[in-house]
Amino acid sequence: MNNIDFSKYKFHCSSLALLMPKSRSASDPLSQTTKSFLNEIFIKEVFSREKIVSTPAMEKGTTVESDSISLVEKIIGKTLFKNNKQLENDYIIGTPDLIPTEDKIVKDIKSSWDLWTFFAVDEKKAKSDYYHQMLGYMWLTEVDNAELLYALVNTPEQIMYREWSKLSWNMGDEAAEAYVRKNHTFSGNEDESLNIPDEFRVKRFAFVKSMADISEAINKIELSRAYLQTLYINLVKEKCQNI
Repeated sequence: MNNIDFSKYKFHCSSLALLMPKSRSASDPLSQTTKSFLNEIFIKEVFSREKIVSTPAMEKGTTVESDSISLVEKIIGKTLFKNNKQLENDYIIGTPDLIPTEDKIVKDIKSSWDLWTFFAVDEKKAKSDYYHQMLGYMWLTEVDNAELLYALVNTPEQIMYREWSKLSWNMGDEAAEAYVRKNHTFSGNEDESLNIPDEFRVKRFAFVKSMADISEAINKIELSRAYLQTLYINLVKEKCQNI
């Protein structure tokens, strides 16, 4: 069991949204959704156990990062440099894909799984899913604006292979491969009619920093830290009582 001081625990920007839901109880400022998430953090930090969630879409997002950046470069007409440095302040940590340059806009890129998930994204969904993550990136980089970009690029061969292997039981190998390739390859096809022009494979959404929302995030972080610290204190007390 690890000794942890949760009073200064820093949350990832990608998890900020899980701290924000409003509680249904007037006497408890943290929602059950938030508490469930904090319980997972507690187990990870104190007991060194972590649930690993991995899906083909998540694997694609990691694998095609450079392809998506290259596509975005073509669309915006400038060279971009992937940021690999983790940034932090007193409350949060995060690694935005593209830190601000002369335009003072922090950028992050999401790689869509397929054509359906790409076209399902509109401004409402983008901001519902990623507003607090982008708020965190603006907070960390001390800029007022952010941009979230969705890119639709070819799915890597190894991932496509696993997808058509699953379908081949019902469709047969050749039909399954043809189906998956058609639905996961958006450029470089011999059949030109299957290629989607670059400009139709990037979506861009703008975000503006809100100091009021940052203040609310700080409040939720402090409440979450107190919850985690209380869990730890109670655990230590229980341990001492059992000795």
